[in-house]
Amino acid sequence: MKVKILIGVLLFLIAVNLVTIGSYVYLRFRHDNDNAWKREHYDHRLRNKKPDLRLDAKQKKQLFSLFQSFRSETDSLRQQIGSLEGQTFDLIQRDPVPMDSVKQNLQRIADIRYDISLHIIQKLMEAKSFLNPDQQHEFYKAIMRARPDHPKAASAPPPPDNPPKPTDCP
Repeated sequence: MKVKILIGVLLFLIAVNLVTIGSYVYLRFRHDNDNAWKREHYDHRLRNKKPDLRLDAKQKKQLFSLFQSFRSETDSLRQQIGSLEGQTFDLIQRDPVPMDSVKQNLQRIADIRYDISLHIIQKLMEAKSFLNPDQQHEFYKAIMRARPDHPKAASAPPPPDNPPKPTDCP
């Protein structure tokens, strides 16, 4: 009787091992297939991909100082937008909502965003002075990918002097 019990326990443990190994293999291969599907349909890594600008040391320094100056120039504007958005939210919480004040705040926010856009254009023109056309193209693509509301972030227009590549066409 003891031999039958030991054989039964041994068969049970073998079955548990097979189920464990089978589950591991199934989950392992299923996980890879899910990732392959995600890569085919939406590669989230493109959004976080660092641009391949191939900058030399001088260009890196210029680009870094360009970003620093942009941040310092627009920091107060971004703070004003945050303050106005907070005020607008407070106005919306009132009953009745003072629509004239809300519209004024929204117009001021739009004006400040316009000013920030002008700063961006100015900095892009500065970057154009020290980047070659291919670097400008990659830089533009990186900027477009960084925008959360841009659906076709990976498709930037080709550099002006170069013809489009066959891979750029839809």
